[in-house]
Amino acid sequence: MKNNFFNIKCIILILVLLGTLCLFKVSAAAGNNSLLKDPETDMVSANSVSDNQVSDNAVSENKSYESSRYELYVNRGLNVVTVYENKDDGSREAIKAFACSCGRPHGHNTPQGTFYTSETYRWRRMIDNTYAQYAVRVNKLIMFHSVPYKEMKPNTLKWAQYNLLGSKASLGCIRLAVSDVKWIYDNCEEGTKVVIYEDMEEELPIEKPESFKISYDMRYRGWDPTDPDPENPWNN
Repeated sequence: MKNNFFNIKCIILILVLLGTLCLFKVSAAAGNNSLLKDPETDMVSANSVSDNQVSDNAVSENKSYESSRYELYVNRGLNVVTVYENKDDGSREAIKAFACSCGRPHGHNTPQGTFYTSETYRWRRMIDNTYAQYAVRVNKLIMFHSVPYKEMKPNTLKWAQYNLLGSKASLGCIRLAVSDVKWIYDNCEEGTKVVIYEDMEEELPIEKPESFKISYDMRYRGWDPTDPDPENPWNN
């Protein structure tokens, strides 16, 4: 009897230890995933990939997308987006350039690679409780979107962040003025090719535009000056 009782106790102890070990592994995995959250995108952070790594929706998965009308080339070093149009004769022409803010250095670099756009969002809430207009997903890591807003209202722009357009300022996403990102949102279909690279010496086909600067004493500083919203006082 004593031996049987001892054996039962040993079995119970082993089961308890195994259960504890399983719970520890689950908790550790959850903890690691939470560390990869990005306060700007509510998706896995751009920090979780290396500079040259492409994402799950990169070239190999989207061969059929290569015939899209437009292609977006993002020079993250110069913080400029160049839009190319694919012509019927097989040629390609640069038609637009947008000043942007790519990921700031020291851990927030926008990943380089070739990607294809997917979901779009008229407004997108960020994990840090800011909001962005006209978000277009580049991959599970990053999006094109407007400069952040304090609320889901177009008159709550974080205007000091707007003044950083043309320089590195984001947590990995590609920020644009509202009129520019709205153009992408309206005209670039799902599967539009996006190439992100860095070339500080590039001779751009279209000169990088200068962004308007908002000062504290401007009455309408809570609005993006380029926002086509009919209630935007900059348009009156």
